[in-house]
Amino acid sequence: MFRKGFILLFSLVTFSTTCISQVEWQLIYFMPYDNDLGGWSQEILSSINQSISSDEVAVDVIRDLPEELPLNFWQNLAIYDIEQSSDTSAVAPILDKLFQRETKHRAFIVLGHGGQLTEVALDVPADSSWMHISDLLAMVRHRTSKHGRLDLFSYQVCSKGSLEAMYELKGVAEHALSSKFPIGAPNYYYREVFTQLCAGKIADGRQLAKAIISADRDDMYLSYTITELSPFCAYVDSLLAELEVRSAKTFKVSKAEVSDMEYADQSYISLVDFVEIANNTKKGIGNAEAINRYVEHLVLASELIVSPGAGGAVGEAVANFASPSILAGSFQSQEDLGKLLIYQHESWRKLMARVVLR
Repeated sequence: MFRKGFILLFSLVTFSTTCISQVEWQLIYFMPYDNDLGGWSQEILSSINQSISSDEVAVDVIRDLPEELPLNFWQNLAIYDIEQSSDTSAVAPILDKLFQRETKHRAFIVLGHGGQLTEVALDVPADSSWMHISDLLAMVRHRTSKHGRLDLFSYQVCSKGSLEAMYELKGVAEHALSSKFPIGAPNYYYREVFTQLCAGKIADGRQLAKAIISADRDDMYLSYTITELSPFCAYVDSLLAELEVRSAKTFKVSKAEVSDMEYADQSYISLVDFVEIANNTKKGIGNAEAINRYVEHLVLASELIVSPGAGGAVGEAVANFASPSILAGSFQSQEDLGKLLIYQHESWRKLMARVVLR
C-alpha cells in the first residue's frame, strides 16, 4: 500500500510542473494491468518514452500493476499509479487533473482485457473485478463536456467493436478505434506512431487511428474499425426511433443465418444480418425501408480495415463481418446491460429481450 501511494504522490507533483504550456497532442493511456498483462507494461512504456522527441506531445499514463513488478518511471511520461483500476473513485480525480492540460488534440486509449460487453479494466487482486464500461465512459464524458471532445477514443481491448460499445461513446470523441475480434498484446505501433506525432505528421483522430493500424504488427489483430462517431450515433438514434416491437413472442435467430463470433461466453452477431432477418419476419420490427436506410448509413460511418495477416477463409469471414456486431440472446443473463446508453431506449430493450440465438 505504501509503495503505490508514495509513487502516486510523486507522479502528481511531477505532472503539475509540466501542465502549464499548451501542447499539440495529449495521449492518455489507461493501463489496468494488475493481471496477466502486467509483464508487458515495461515494453510498452519504454517504447513510447524512447520515441518522444518533442515537447509538443504529452503522454499521461494511469497505471495499475501487480505488486511484484517494479514501478519504473521514464523521463518523457507522466505516470499515475493506482491501487485498484476497477474503482472509479481512484481514476476520477486523476482524470480531473489530466483534462486540465491545454492541448489542441487529445486521445484516450484503454488497454487491457476486454471481458464481456460491459467489462473493462480487469483487476485480479480485487476479486477479479471489472469496471463497467458505462462508468468509465461517464467519467470521460463528464470531462469532455467541459474541455471538448476527444479526437480519438481507442478500445485497445478485445471485442469492443459492437454497436453498443460505439454508442456508449456518444458525445465523447470525434472518432473511435475498435475491433470486433480479439487483439494481441502488447501491440507494436508505439515507436512509429509517436515518431510521426512528434514530427507533426498526424493532424486528427482519424489520422492517428490509421497510423496505429498501419504501424501495428499483422499478427496483433484480425481487423480494426475506425468510426466517425457523430453521424454513427445520429443514425443509431434514428434507427432506435423506427424500431417497433409488435409481438411479445421470442425472436429466434439461427447462427447459420448470420455472421457471428463468441467472446467471453457471449455471442455477437452482425447487425446487418439481424435486421435483414427481422424485417422478413411476419410482423417485422418497424418500417423496413427506413430501418434498412439507417443501418446502411451507420455502417458507412465506419471503415473496416482487415489485417494483411488474416488470410484465407479467416480473412474472408472477417471482411464479410463489416457491420457493427450486436450482443444477442444475453439480455436476461446480464442485468448490468441496463446501464448502457442504448439500453436506455425502450425500443432496443424490448427487442433484445425477445432475441433467442440458437
